[in-house]
Amino acid sequence: MLRYGITKVLEVPIGYAYAWCTDFRDDDAKIVGVPFPRHILRKRRGEYVWIQRYIRGGKEKEGVRFITLEPPNAWHNEAIGDEKESSIDYRLTPMGKKRTRLTITVRATYKTMEPEAKSGLEDILSRDWDKYGAALEKDYASGKAATA
Repeated sequence: MLRYGITKVLEVPIGYAYAWCTDFRDDDAKIVGVPFPRHILRKRRGEYVWIQRYIRGGKEKEGVRFITLEPPNAWHNEAIGDEKESSIDYRLTPMGKKRTRLTITVRATYKTMEPEAKSGLEDILSRDWDKYGAALEKDYASGKAATA
């Protein structure tokens, strides 16, 4: 099992951050430049399930994501695919009235491929959350609602 993670500081209040981060939509992947939309299968109070397509090694693949909300400051993601399974925990911590720390912890088990380099995975996760964070902060600064 490979463990890795990142921490980001978001320039928004914790309540806004939680609402924005857990308002999962089909087109969220556009924020980080992923060409495939999510296909949300279930959106119930406290849980989401979706299919996420991706490309690895030039081949299109699919994985299923099971999200469980843990209000007011956390959520959990179980990702199951052909090559690996991941368990991802997201936790928000207030850093004052308008700053929030996001901590992401990932545990990945590889089934049919060699484990990826921890530093590379952290770099990708960090770049993605730089983009999500910028979109989140822009929405907050513009007065946009945190949820659709």
